[in-house]
Amino acid sequence: MNKSCAHTWIYKNFPIFTKTLSNLNVLPETEFKTPEEMKVVFKGIDSLIIDVTERVIQRPEEATKQVDHYSGKKKDTPLKIPLSPL
Repeated sequence: MNKSCAHTWIYKNFPIFTKTLSNLNVLPETEFKTPEEMKVVFKGIDSLIIDVTERVIQRPEEATKQVDHYSGKKKDTPLKIPLSPL
């Protein structure tokens, strides 16, 4: 399966996956307003893995925006997008 096809399937099936997890009451928290709120949710957990994917974006012309999107790579300008944007 190529990257394009995988991306399409993830976003095509994402609503089904989200609804299933919600119906089972196991849908994880994905947005926190403060670091303290996140610490409460993950209390007792020693390790946390955050899964994201990079998407190529057009390089901004404005210098300040270029700094915000700079990834350290020489060629493409990727934007990191969480795989589970709930």
